[in-house]
Amino acid sequence: LIQNPKTPLAERVELIEIFGEAKQPRCVEPMLALLSAKEPDAIKKAALGSLQGYKDAQIGIEVVKLLPAMTGEVREVAESLLVSRRAWSESFVGAMAAGQVPPKSVPLATVRKLLLHRDPRIAELIKKHWGEVQGATTAQMSKQIDRFVGVVLEGKADPYVGKKLYTARCANCHTLHARGGIVGPDLTPFKRDDVPNLLLHIVNPNAEIREGYESAIVITESGRTLTGIIVEKDARVLVLRTADGQRVVLPKDDIAEQAASGISLMPEGLLDGLSDQEVRDLFAYLRSGQPLNERK
Repeated sequence: LIQNPKTPLAERVELIEIFGEAKQPRCVEPMLALLSAKEPDAIKKAALGSLQGYKDAQIGIEVVKLLPAMTGEVREVAESLLVSRRAWSESFVGAMAAGQVPPKSVPLATVRKLLLHRDPRIAELIKKHWGEVQGATTAQMSKQIDRFVGVVLEGKADPYVGKKLYTARCANCHTLHARGGIVGPDLTPFKRDDVPNLLLHIVNPNAEIREGYESAIVITESGRTLTGIIVEKDARVLVLRTADGQRVVLPKDDIAEQAASGISLMPEGLLDGLSDQEVRDLFAYLRSGQPLNERK
């Protein structure tokens, strides 16, 4: 049923998620096969999410091979998988060192997660290819905010173009006008006409982390290292929502360490690579007071 494209998409995704809970080694091969086949993104994301529950070193090797061809949300979930276990992270870093995965294609936030393993070999390779991994200083961020304030407030902007940019860069985590993800706060009631304040939260997401959206680092007895927002917990399980929107259920007896990360799940550099006009367009949509009608 999982491998049959005629099976309804929702049913396939549900069955893949069950495979993730089954923890049976024979489930690994059919899920890996979905990643190399011509499948919808929803299927690939579900398979990558479910594969994270398995320890098989071959998973990391296979995902690393496929990573260069992955894009968008599928790529984000694949990187989350690769940084979650030490053996997979070693395969990931090794591929970057060998040039199989261009180091510049890997976001800084992902590189930082690799360092959470506290593995000397991984740390050495990262230092060799990235140097000392640090974020921008507050002074640099302030200068960037000042420049963007001028960019946003000058010239004409197209909110319809901005909506497309928002969908690609922000909607996976944030809701605006009742559309989008729930990893971060709903932006609709946010004071979005205050451009400097809006830029502060985008350029420096760690400046103020809203209550209820503090991220945690969880290390499990079975060897996983995860970061996310704790959305549920009881005497038996802890539920994390990760930056790529996955809901990860962890048995309490499998948790070895848990600590506040002090870092927002929202990555820095979201405006990197945008032209000044694209920044203006994006903010025209972010500042819109109501949903846009479809352009005729």
